[in-house]
Amino acid sequence: MTMAIFHRVAFILEDDVCRELEALVPLDQRHQVVNAALRRELELLRQRQGEAAPDPAPRRRRRTSAPSR
Repeated sequence: MTMAIFHRVAFILEDDVCRELEALVPLDQRHQVVNAALRRELELLRQRQGEAAPDPAPRRRRRTSAPSR
């Protein structure tokens, strides 16, 4: 049996989202709703990253002359 690990996080909700969450979801189920919504959003982000062309690695600037003192 695998034990779940929980993390407490703090984030800010917009007022209308917070009011609707409080009105529609019982207190003991809000974490489940938030987790499900975050999972869906993270999956969308992963899909978009896979579709987007990979960014080229940042290049370091080369010095063309010795630094002045």
